[in-house]
Amino acid sequence: MSTHRRTNVLDVVRAVTEVAPLHPGVAVWWYVPRLLHDPKIELLVEVDRDAAVDIEQAARDVGSRLQHATIHVRPHPGADEERRLFKVVSRKSQEAERGSQ
Repeated sequence: MSTHRRTNVLDVVRAVTEVAPLHPGVAVWWYVPRLLHDPKIELLVEVDRDAAVDIEQAARDVGSRLQHATIHVRPHPGADEERRLFKVVSRKSQEAERGSQ
């Protein structure tokens, strides 16, 4: 049995919420649910049309906060995405949080 703590969805939400302001070109971060014991975390990002976002750096930034998981970040493919996704954070939610501080 592994002594490592499994990453849960709350860990992912916390990590993405911390990392999102570092990547202002990302409008929305999505979480792709995986099998219970799958150590991989997959995130999709909706990027502003003219924004230059370093997807690999975004993965490293999230990964630095989730030490026991493999992080995959990729652009959201748009309406063709058939899997069930969970919105983690969007620019609107970030702006609302800043306004309440």
